Amino acid sequence: MGVIHYPGFRDVRETRIRINDTVMGLLVGAHISSKLLELTDGSSHTLGELFPEIKHVRRFNMTPQEAKRILSNSDELLAQLAVPGVLAVHEDMMRQSVDSLKAVAPKRKHPKGNFNAKSMHDHFDSLAGGYLAMDSKQVFNYVRNSRNKHIHQGGFADREFEDDCALITEDSKRLWLKLTSTKIRTYAIGDRVELGFSHLIAALAVSKRLSEQVNDGLRHTLPRDEWLRIIEADWFDGPHAPKGANEAQRQRKLRGFVSMYYAPLEVTAEEIAEIVSSR
Repeated sequence: MGVIHYPGFRDVRETRIRINDTVMGLLVGAHISSKLLELTDGSSHTLGELFPEIKHVRRFNMTPQEAKRILSNSDELLAQLAVPGVLAVHEDMMRQSVDSLKAVAPKRKHPKGNFNAKSMHDHFDSLAGGYLAMDSKQVFNYVRNSRNKHIHQGGFADREFEDDCALITEDSKRLWLKLTSTKIRTYAIGDRVELGFSHLIAALAVSKRLSEQVNDGLRHTLPRDEWLRIIEADWFDGPHAPKGANEAQRQRKLRGFVSMYYAPLEVTAEEIAEIVSSR
C-alpha cells in the first residue's frame, strides 16, 4: 500500500514521531537518573542541596531515596500524560479527512450523528467505503475507553466499556498482543481500569496503522481533480516551487516533488504541465 504524503499526513507523522521521541527520552532519562542517584544512597541532603545548578531542581526538592522511587516508577504516569495527546492528534487527522470526503460527497451520503472520537472511524468508512481494519479500530477504541475512564470515571469501568470489551474480536486481541507484547484485559462494570505504558505503545502504533489506512481510503475516494488541486497548493504555497525558474525547470522540479510525496497517484506528464502553468 503506497502512502501519499500530503501536507496533513506529513504533519501528523511528524507530530507522532515527536511525541514518541519526547516520551521515550523522558522515560530513559528518568531511569538513568534513578540509576545515577544510587551514588547518593544514604545521603540526607535534598536534591537542591546536592545539585544546585540543575534547572528547576528545587521544584523536585526531596531526598535522593524519594526521588529514585518516583523516577523508577515513572512509566505509567508518563504514559497517562502522553496518551491523550496521541489520541487528539489522530482525532484531528480524522476530522480533516472526513471533512475532505464530505466536501466532495452528495449531502445525502453524509454520515448521520455527531462526529466524535467514538464515531469518527465509522464516519470515515461510511464515506470512503470501508478502508479501516476492524482490529485497528477496536484497539484504538480500547485505548480511548481506558483514557476516558481515567479522566471521567475515576479510573473505573462503566457499562460502555464492558459492552465494548465484549465485542473485541480475536483478531483485535492478537493485534494488541503483537503491538504491546501483553494480553489485552477486558473489564466489567466497576473494575479498575489500567492506563499505562502498553496503552501508549498501542496508541502510537495503531494510530500509525489507521493513518495509513485512511491515506489509502482518501487515495481511492477523493476525485482526481481534488488530488491535483492538493498537489498544486502544496507545491506553490510551500517552500518547494523554485522562484524565477522557466517552465521546463519548474516541470522538472515538480516531477521530483511529486515522485517524493505523491508517487502512488502516478501523476502524468500532462498533469505536471497543467499544474505548472496554472499560476
